[in-house]
Amino acid sequence: MTKGSVKLFSLILGFTLSGHLASAGFTDSDVSVLYPIAQIAFEDYYLGLSAAKANGELLSQNQYKTINDLVIDNNGSVSGLAGYNRFKVLSIRIDPCSFRPQAPCEPEIRLVAQTHHMVGFNESALHLVYQLTSNEFDQLTRDYQKLLDLHPVPTAPELGIQPRFSVDEKNDFQKGFENLILQSIGQKNIYRVALMSRFADEWVFMNLDADHSSAEPTLTPAPFPHGHGATMQIFRGSEFTTDPNLNSSVNFEPNTGFPNIVGDLMRKQRLLTAQELALKDPTTLNANETQYLDRYEKIHTFARDMMTDTQRFNRFNTDCFSCHAGAQALKFSQRLFADNFANQSFPFIEAAWPSVYSTDEKPNSIIAFGYINQEPSVSDRTRQESQEVADKLNSL
Repeated sequence: MTKGSVKLFSLILGFTLSGHLASAGFTDSDVSVLYPIAQIAFEDYYLGLSAAKANGELLSQNQYKTINDLVIDNNGSVSGLAGYNRFKVLSIRIDPCSFRPQAPCEPEIRLVAQTHHMVGFNESALHLVYQLTSNEFDQLTRDYQKLLDLHPVPTAPELGIQPRFSVDEKNDFQKGFENLILQSIGQKNIYRVALMSRFADEWVFMNLDADHSSAEPTLTPAPFPHGHGATMQIFRGSEFTTDPNLNSSVNFEPNTGFPNIVGDLMRKQRLLTAQELALKDPTTLNANETQYLDRYEKIHTFARDMMTDTQRFNRFNTDCFSCHAGAQALKFSQRLFADNFANQSFPFIEAAWPSVYSTDEKPNSIIAFGYINQEPSVSDRTRQESQEVADKLNSL
């Protein structure tokens, strides 16, 4: 994607299993609500993080600072994100039963906010997740159905920009819809925040859970869902965790021992260290180097397995971050361990996102969900999930 491209991200968190009571008549674009690129001032059109009704802001300044302080650059220094006010909500998913690892599914509303520039949006996305009770969700869907009925439109053939929105104004439907959403979510029920942000050719991923033990919920870095896959978190004290079945959870604390695994996967200068080691005669490596290279290869082997074993890893049991990190690890592995990793394909990635997959040689070769410029490029996975949500709501 070119530097000037505009990309919106459709929601990518959660997996629909079953639902709660709602009226009939929901379409894919009603449950996965994608905003257009407005032709008026963005400040007047999109919801910001400070938007609030009775339940409080979508994301507070203090919570944003927690996230911002954890973003590091190539050299391990705090680099931060764009300003709090530059994040705007670009898509909203209404999900009656979002997947929970080792727990019953729960109703959720999930928002994606991205930073804007003069004419579009950047590849920096905050995913905001809010839990609703069954009664709250049922009330929301009843009110939402009434609003949809007041603003009828021809049924769209497939998921795309919500057809009731106007690019030229914030119309009555948009105002009514956002009012319903803000009446349902906020500080009271924020559950999780995830960050996916791109800096040059590198991605930063972060997952934080909300702790409601204080008046204003605090955000705490948390493992990515499911506990498997090539998942990693990038923040001070970061770690890279592999599948527990490998019995080799790798946790290199920064500034202790050999350079940490996260750094070598995500930062080019440390990758060079691994490349140099891989080219050396194994008999010349010291014990520290041997252990490092062995773990490095083991992680990459698991990444390869994750990307090629569609029976073991699929859209129902692999979180989105794992796919990004796994694809990145596999790309690196193709260079570092050519005998084991050369010419590997990515059937899991290609099956999930055939329209947005790239074979680019950049460190992370997956183009994220959403649409480039103003042409929809919504992933097949997002389309399927949206259809499942709509079908479930319409069946009850």
